[in-house]
Parts: sequence; structure tokens; C-alpha cells
Amino acid sequence: SAPMFDMDSCAFRRVGKNMETASVVLSLFHEIDVDNSQAIDLEEFKVFFKSGRIGKELANLTEEEVETMFHLIDEDESGAIDFEEMYSFLSSNKSVSFNIDTIKFIEPTTPLL
Repeated sequence: SAPMFDMDSCAFRRVGKNMETASVVLSLFHEIDVDNSQAIDLEEFKVFFKSGRIGKELANLTEEEVETMFHLIDEDESGAIDFEEMYSFLSSNKSVSFNIDTIKFIEPTTPLL
């Protein structure tokens, strides 16, 4: 089963077989969520992609392409991406260039909690 993370307590509610993946995603999530709201809004998502931290190829995506990716990840269409949505997208989408294999090699700028 997949790990479940509780953003309020900053702890995993259920430990799963993919803890390394979950830790990488959590680090990335905190890096993108600059206002610490426990959700990534479209503006934070755009800023992260334009920063080049994820690589030049993805930094060169058009604004429309970044918005499309945001809406793909935001499964519940709430207008914000939560940890579970980010984890689900990154760990299951091997056909897109923004997935867990892409982000594993990014040095985190924020420590894991």
C-alpha cells in the first residue's frame, strides 16, 4: 500500500513499501509549497517550473503546458495540489517527463521533516 502523509502533523499515517519515493515527493512538495499552506497553488507551481530546478527541458514549458500539468495533478479539481495528489501523479506517471525518476536526482533545498 502507498504511504499516507498527514500534512497537519507532518508525519506518515501509514508507512508503505515506497517510503523512499514518498520522502522524495515530500521534499519536493515542501520546496514548491513556499507559503507552507500544505497545498500547492497554480502560482507556486509555475514559479517552481520557471526556476529551472527541475531541469531546462521542463523550465522551457509554455505557461499553458504548465497549467495543463497542474490540472492533471489536481485530481479533485480543488485549484490546489495536496501531497496525495502529487505522490499519486509522480509515482504512477512513467510516460511523462515530470515523474519520480526525474525528481530523485534534485538536491532538496529544504530538509525532510
